[in-house]
Amino acid sequence: LPSDATHVVFVVDTSGSMRNQFTQQIHGAVIQQLSSILDSLPSVQRIQFIDTSGQYILSNSVWMPDTPSVRRTALQRLRNYSILSVSDPEPGLQAVFRGLAKSVKNSEHMSVYVVGDDFRGNTQGLLHRLDRMNPRDPKTGERAASINAIGFPTIQGPFLIGGLQGNNRFANIMREIAEAHQGVLILRPGI
Repeated sequence: LPSDATHVVFVVDTSGSMRNQFTQQIHGAVIQQLSSILDSLPSVQRIQFIDTSGQYILSNSVWMPDTPSVRRTALQRLRNYSILSVSDPEPGLQAVFRGLAKSVKNSEHMSVYVVGDDFRGNTQGLLHRLDRMNPRDPKTGERAASINAIGFPTIQGPFLIGGLQGNNRFANIMREIAEAHQGVLILRPGI
């Protein structure tokens, strides 16, 4: 995982397939994975959580200080988050790059983590728009933010790179995005 991030934002799919069917809470495996990622990032100063529809899960549309109490509050709010978002990360990514990214200084680094199981949007359109939202520096070739993804196979079993539906579309588009935006793709074996 990119470990130089000072600012971390999670764009989380909160649609029905990402929830426990009995409690309607976000699956415990999702919360556990996000907690593990936060624990593995030593230099984080600010965090935020947004659903894939672009709504802030924490009440503020600004960066929150990365403290143990903010982490606990964020993960608890996410677990009990009642809004069903779309299975397309683009609105959430737009919220990140049109809002939060503007306040990250050149000396700081932002990592975005897209968390989901399905992709229903336009793949080529999303790739082109992300290139405009998170362009390469003409001198260094680096991007202002890394974009990472964590996939949970909740629709139809394991991921198949090259597949055309649901989980497979998510895995394929997120692989391309992570590769182009200096990120990593984590595909969970189950939820």
